[in-house]
Amino acid sequence: MFGDAASHFCCDDVCYGNTRMQNWVASHFGRHFVTHKPQVKYNIEAAARHAENIGIKVLCLGALNKAESINGGGVSVAKCLGPNRRISIIHGNHLTAAAVVETIHQCFSGSTEKFFLTGASSKVGWAVAQALKKRGHLVLCHSTDEGRRQFFEANEFLSASTLAEGAAYTSFWIVGKYDADVAREIPQNAVAVVFSVPHALSSRKDLRVIEAGILHIDLERLDRPRLFTNKLKEHEIFACHAASAVAVHRLKIGAAKRIDEVGPVDTEEMESWLTDALGLGFSIPHYESISSYSTQYGQEIPPVIIVGCGPAGLCAAAGLSISNVPFVVLEAETDKDTFGSWNVLKRFGANVTTQKKWCNLAGYEMNKKDFPGEYVSAGDYQRYLKQYANRFSITRHIRRGVKVVSVEKQGNAEPSWKITVQVEGKDETEEILASSVVMATGKHGVDSANISGDLVKKLDDCNIPHAHSTAMTPDKWKLAFNAAKNGSLCIVGFGNSAADISSAILANSNQEKDIKPIIHVAARTVPPVFPQKKAFLRVDTIGYVMQWLPIFLQEYILGLLWRAIPTSKHCDSAFPSYLKRWSKMNGRIPVIDKGCIASGFASGQLKGHGPILDVDQSGGVIFADHKHVNMNEQRFRIEMVILATGYKAKISIVDREDRPSGLYKLGFGRDNFLPLYSMCKDAKVIVDDIAAVYRSHAEDREL
Repeated sequence: MFGDAASHFCCDDVCYGNTRMQNWVASHFGRHFVTHKPQVKYNIEAAARHAENIGIKVLCLGALNKAESINGGGVSVAKCLGPNRRISIIHGNHLTAAAVVETIHQCFSGSTEKFFLTGASSKVGWAVAQALKKRGHLVLCHSTDEGRRQFFEANEFLSASTLAEGAAYTSFWIVGKYDADVAREIPQNAVAVVFSVPHALSSRKDLRVIEAGILHIDLERLDRPRLFTNKLKEHEIFACHAASAVAVHRLKIGAAKRIDEVGPVDTEEMESWLTDALGLGFSIPHYESISSYSTQYGQEIPPVIIVGCGPAGLCAAAGLSISNVPFVVLEAETDKDTFGSWNVLKRFGANVTTQKKWCNLAGYEMNKKDFPGEYVSAGDYQRYLKQYANRFSITRHIRRGVKVVSVEKQGNAEPSWKITVQVEGKDETEEILASSVVMATGKHGVDSANISGDLVKKLDDCNIPHAHSTAMTPDKWKLAFNAAKNGSLCIVGFGNSAADISSAILANSNQEKDIKPIIHVAARTVPPVFPQKKAFLRVDTIGYVMQWLPIFLQEYILGLLWRAIPTSKHCDSAFPSYLKRWSKMNGRIPVIDKGCIASGFASGQLKGHGPILDVDQSGGVIFADHKHVNMNEQRFRIEMVILATGYKAKISIVDREDRPSGLYKLGFGRDNFLPLYSMCKDAKVIVDDIAAVYRSHAEDREL
């Protein structure tokens, strides 16, 4: 397989005009370019020596035979034949780069655009980037190598280390390197100009794929049909192969005695190669202009309005994007990096309770490279939601700073719905018409001071700093950490917010030597506490099984686990015995211990109390640690109070669904075990319903 004796074989032999063209196939497989690099290099050089010996005028290195890692783009092939060789060695990259740039120019009708380029460090890729920049385009160059990114930036190009950055930048991609992840990350309905061979986009039917780096050949100049076309159509030829005819032409007219087109591409020479190729009967394929290409149906029908861009809103928007149904997402939050209420958890560095696999939204999973590990933090999940929005081309359809005031049905008129909104910074309201409305605002989000007595007023009167868990600013966090170090931090409430805050403070404070933080936890009722994971068991996997059981059986099993798990019993015993324990879940979520709760109670760093009874001017706090009120109880000095008292349900703009008329609610389900998983299934049903109605209306209008 390797060596001079069997280095290649001829698979095609035709005449194009007065030029004889042969296609030689090297006797090695693609994997050998990784596993047997020295042998592959020798094999190519053996074929070149044979070509020199039999009087071949031009040797064009195709495909991986000119790989940088093998022979430096043909440089070592030229060297191995010596300075006195007669044969010309070319890689055809000048003509390939010129063909790619001209194809882009044709498709975009001379307009200035933003492009994301993969394979930017290759010879063709770098030449394309430079040529596009000269024409006024903006190019974001991708490379996972930091040194190459620094090279791009030194030459005044933008650089990206991940494909997700490209999805956030533009929907116009230039794909110059084979990468299976490109098919996963490229935005919905994007335009992909491709010159990598092969490419991985055949599975993405939503894309407009433009095969650049290919020329049309004048079939009348062939003396007979070609037998081997490299899987191209009869009238197509790779530009790098067509370059061999250009080189022969230049030799015949005496432009040079020998042509060595190896190594880097000279952008000043690209145009001349294309000009000569056009003169020999090759041509750039015609593609429809991007400006006249649309991925959406006509806009005669008003769009679907989605209210809220949390996971539920994004999931619905992704489904509509895939179905080519126009939509607009209305979001009250102005921060472009915020999606839903996950920014609240992000503030105190909490991990998402469920495993990563249950948090994936439909059609786009968190990959192991960007999101390693079994669980993700709330900050990572915010990043994933942003990637999800970019992947399905949702971001440009989000209107931020828009608060929905009302949603009204317009009788039997078309469109069906009128949405009144208040836009931030404007005094007057605005009306938006919609064919359908998806309410995806979530069940919760309004702070709840769910405490007895006038505790907040007492804290204010005694000048004790306090904040709701959703309003923890950096300054408040600093106060909380310092108070915990002094043993004078109190958290009111004992739900998952309190558990996450306690875990975050203990985890950070315990990193400092000789400091043992103490947190007082004041609770009115005591919920069950379950470990997030125990050996091979995971709380969310158990939840997946539980959701199929009847309610009474769920309650029975959860109660059994509460009494059986040692850490759960230990957390229960840390609170006064008179406090009410949950006898039934009633749709509530148990506290999930992500690693610091049970151990915190065991070490004394967490101290369980009853509700706060009284606060004095010196910062002394009395907890109701006994059933009978006793104002002479021990007072604990408290410097900071965090009200982890949960949320109350938002005032719903829409009381109930009206699916036959196109009004839907998403993300309001009763599945407390795996809410995101269930929400994705609900979103699919809603999207299928809307898409069917939309297509029906579109067909009626065409008739």
